[in-house]
Amino acid sequence: MIGQGPCLDAYRNGSPVTMTVRDQPDERWPEFSRAAWHRVGSVRIDAFPMRPGRDTFGVLGIYSGTASGPAESHEAAQFLADAVGAALLRDPVPGEGSGLADGMWSTRAELHQATGMVIAQLRMPADDALAILRAHAYALDTTLADIAYQVVQRQIDFRGNS
Repeated sequence: MIGQGPCLDAYRNGSPVTMTVRDQPDERWPEFSRAAWHRVGSVRIDAFPMRPGRDTFGVLGIYSGTASGPAESHEAAQFLADAVGAALLRDPVPGEGSGLADGMWSTRAELHQATGMVIAQLRMPADDALAILRAHAYALDTTLADIAYQVVQRQIDFRGNS
């Protein structure tokens, strides 16, 4: 990770940031701009902090191949970023017996991350990794969400060496 760039600055400062990647390094983010130039060439990046409340919790990055940037105004793009942030924060209430897949987006994301970690740990297909997580939850009489959390927090490692 380079640790610099317009999206990271938009997150840290809570305000929109714009840059155009060119063949010369940007003085604000020299390593990021060099790496971006070698990877994708010329691109404009508009980074808008997602802050539906007081605090920024993410960034909406708009990447375009034209120097003019997004078709919408910065105000409209910021409104969109805040609206996406609000939608992400508003977790749907799971229905009775609906299972984890219908639950909160953050829980589903954690399950996907845990599944990926099990895939890497045991070198197996995704369906088998998910089955391992489910079996572990059943064996311990707990929820799949709890097991996913423990895997992501590295409290459970299925390689057997922890």
